[in-house]
Amino acid sequence: MNAVPLLDRLHVLLNRFLPSSVFCAVKKTGEECAVKKITKSQLQSYDHDALKDEVKLLSECKHPNIIRYIDFFDEPEYYYLLSEVVSKK
Repeated sequence: MNAVPLLDRLHVLLNRFLPSSVFCAVKKTGEECAVKKITKSQLQSYDHDALKDEVKLLSECKHPNIIRYIDFFDEPEYYYLLSEVVSKK
């Protein structure tokens, strides 16, 4: 996960859905975040555009009932989508 410069370390695998896994991670600031790691090779060609549309939409949303977008990284083998961690209450 060194490819994502904001992260200090990954904690726990929260969920796994092909072609992605969601981890709880710690940013270099000490703040926890959720990291969705998406395997590019398992996506259809239209999925890449749909994902980028989703990221654009999330980055523009500011609402208490929608997870807070933090960042997005497009690496050679994976996409990484960082968002706030939502805990069960």
